[in-house]
Amino acid sequence: MRLLMLCALTVTCLLQPISAVQESPENALIKRVAARLRQVQSSWQFVGGICTCPPLMEEQEGIAVGGWYHGTRGHLKEIAHVTVYRISSAEAASRWLDGFIHGGAAEGWMVEAYNLADEACLSTYGDSARYTITFRKGLFLVTVSGASRRNVELVARHVLVEVAAEQQHAPEPTQPSSSGLVGGLAPAR
Repeated sequence: MRLLMLCALTVTCLLQPISAVQESPENALIKRVAARLRQVQSSWQFVGGICTCPPLMEEQEGIAVGGWYHGTRGHLKEIAHVTVYRISSAEAASRWLDGFIHGGAAEGWMVEAYNLADEACLSTYGDSARYTITFRKGLFLVTVSGASRRNVELVARHVLVEVAAEQQHAPEPTQPSSSGLVGGLAPAR
């Protein structure tokens, strides 16, 4: 009887239209960023990914990953890689970022405050061999990394625009950012 019910449930689920399956906010967000960047960098190719990594923290509710590449098939060069984490509370995301900024980076990385979103940092590896911008906007923690600071900043700006739009659709119950910075992108002073 249980097997029959399981089969019936499986068939019912398989018959549901694809549109009935709700996409996670972070996956929808990363797709919008890809579409937005396609308009300004038409030669960049977006490749989405699947992350089977352990959660960043207990409060993580979702993750989406992807990267932009340039070149021909078989000879693609990474432009930027992005990871978008959806966290259950802005406070938990802020605590994690604060811990990262104050000693959580791996050896060889230099971390400095960065003026973006609710809070952010710019990490530089070695002698400017790699850059990572990590920022928090509401419930989202985002990392954007790549070899070119200019490209990392460009991608981070576009991700922030979409994160801000997502936050407007689902406002969080906590207080708003003191910076309110959405479009600007500059090192903190």
